[in-house]
Amino acid sequence: MRRHHGSRPAARARRDRAARPPWRPPLPLAFLLAAGVVLTERLGRRGVAGALVAALLLAGCGGVLLRGAQNTPTGVAASPVPSSPTALAAAAPTATTAPTAAPTFTEPPPPSPVASPRAAASPILTEREPASPTATPSPTIPPSPTAVPPTPTLTLQQATPRGTTVIPILMYHYVRVVTDRSDTIGINLSVTPDLFAAQMQYLADHGYTTLTMHDVYAILAGQQPLPPRPIALTFDDGYRDFYTAAWPVLRAHHFKATAYIITGVIGQERYMTWPMLKELDASGLVEIGAHTVDHIDLHAATDARDWQEIEGSKVTLEQGLGHPVTAFCYPSGKYDQDVIALVRKAGFLTATTVEYSTKQNLQWAYELPRVRVNGPDPLATWIAKLP
Repeated sequence: MRRHHGSRPAARARRDRAARPPWRPPLPLAFLLAAGVVLTERLGRRGVAGALVAALLLAGCGGVLLRGAQNTPTGVAASPVPSSPTALAAAAPTATTAPTAAPTFTEPPPPSPVASPRAAASPILTEREPASPTATPSPTIPPSPTAVPPTPTLTLQQATPRGTTVIPILMYHYVRVVTDRSDTIGINLSVTPDLFAAQMQYLADHGYTTLTMHDVYAILAGQQPLPPRPIALTFDDGYRDFYTAAWPVLRAHHFKATAYIITGVIGQERYMTWPMLKELDASGLVEIGAHTVDHIDLHAATDARDWQEIEGSKVTLEQGLGHPVTAFCYPSGKYDQDVIALVRKAGFLTATTVEYSTKQNLQWAYELPRVRVNGPDPLATWIAKLP
């Protein structure tokens, strides 16, 4: 029995030795040679001996460690093998768990390389920094040829087109017979009563609708429709032959007309009187318009004098007729922007000129063109001027 009991430790030792794998060199010879070469390059020939000694020490230590790890169960640190379950349980709390993966280390970033002189001279541009001086500047873009330039201040003669609504405004002066053949101006301004009657008959036969200047304004302003074949008859200066020669013909055809009156000569020889003007005004066919006080050149006079002529004639006619007067005519067609401003200020709605056209527009209400009627022109020439 003692032999049996005495043989149990030996048998257990034999079993333990059989379970352990045989020891192997921890590091292969090739690894040691490679390490020696690297160390030789790093340390030089003088450090070869030290490197070999270090390699042998590492090999020996590595062999001991590896041998101990191979003899130790997985997950248990190298320690004497307990001889009993009680000892094994007591040793378990002191065991350290082997890592299953290599620990992760945060390595410091590598040092920044030294910037090259070119890189240092080319800083990063922001939106607020100017572009590089070597950059090609953007070319200056010329203005588009289709761009609309600023509207220049146009003179009255330059502004076009003059109008769009076709309403011929005929310009008459005298309706009489001139006996003095040397009076060329009078002849050009005078239409004989017979010729005037023939002209009015033509209008009646061909369906023309006569208008006053108040009607013209109302049409251009959209206040009343455009009638068929519209035409306006105007008579400048207020000569008495309008009442004696033209008015009977107009009244017979029930034609409308506008008489521009020079207020400073009302009642004088060859000019109409107040009773005549009131009769014409009361008929509803003749509109009385203003033609200044003294028929002066408004373009050449001062603003103060122009205002006296323009506003003075309006006040005189309104006081004599008892209602507003809104039609004006420039004497001899002389005017400018300042004169127009005074005419507008006085309260006139229209103003006629001596410029030729048969088209009208509300934009040009103070520069309405007309068709001059020349005395010597035969009926056919007069008809050719009509639209």
